[in-house]
Amino acid sequence: MLGASEGSEQCTHQRIELIIYFIEAVKLVRVWYASGMEKIPDPIEEDKARLQVESNFDKKPGRHTLNSDIVAARLEEMQLLKDKLIEHPELRDFESALYQPKNIYLIPVDKKEQSEEIAERLFEGYIKKFEDMGATVNNVVAWVNTRMPGVASNKMHIYDVENKWNTWTLHAIVEDEGTVREDKYLPKYVAAYHELMHVEETPKGVPTSYQQGDMAEILTTIKTITLIDQIYKEIFSINFSDEVDYKQEVDWGKGKIRLGWLANFYRNLEQKYNSVGRAVVSEESLKLIQGWVIE
Repeated sequence: MLGASEGSEQCTHQRIELIIYFIEAVKLVRVWYASGMEKIPDPIEEDKARLQVESNFDKKPGRHTLNSDIVAARLEEMQLLKDKLIEHPELRDFESALYQPKNIYLIPVDKKEQSEEIAERLFEGYIKKFEDMGATVNNVVAWVNTRMPGVASNKMHIYDVENKWNTWTLHAIVEDEGTVREDKYLPKYVAAYHELMHVEETPKGVPTSYQQGDMAEILTTIKTITLIDQIYKEIFSINFSDEVDYKQEVDWGKGKIRLGWLANFYRNLEQKYNSVGRAVVSEESLKLIQGWVIE
């Protein structure tokens, strides 16, 4: 009987130890939650977060992960356009007429160096709003030499197969040598401006199959035209308020207007509304697009 009593005491002691262990575990869990920790750190999630940081543009030029606040910065303007498109389908024809190489290849190729000096200054001014994120001329886009602009460069791509966790990334790729078409030059920094605007227009986390669709090029093209016009005027010492005769017109069916006049018109509207998007959906702009004569 003495042996049975010792066994019973041992079991009781083990039960007491288990109860104490359980009480201490509950205390630890309470301390954990009280400290603001809602869950135990997941090493996989931590690794994914690390890759979001290491794959971003400040580490890998031209790549924008979910950590990049440049991505989706212009979504509000895109929504304004899409809302207006319901009432004004003529915006599609206007965009198609604008988005033509002849409207942006305007600078003589022998003015390449001058145009790049001015364009770089304008691009630096544009990305200044992102400098707190570490944005520089050298890292917000990837500068490449493909000799195939429009095919392999001057593009924005969405990727999600960059590493083992398929980190979502936008790539903005720009031809480092600039682009020539029929003896006319498109400065590389203007192309970079254009592609970075597309980064701003893209929602975060969209699949690789995502297509911007309607109104994907209207803001970028209007801005490109006004930038090229500004550069042209600086090169040839032309007053900004004067109209340059580029010997061509933009014809979208409901209206036809000189390209130089159009550049001045939208530059003034952007200054008035402090936004390219708001300029395009303004009353003045929509009257023009509907075919009203407003010169």
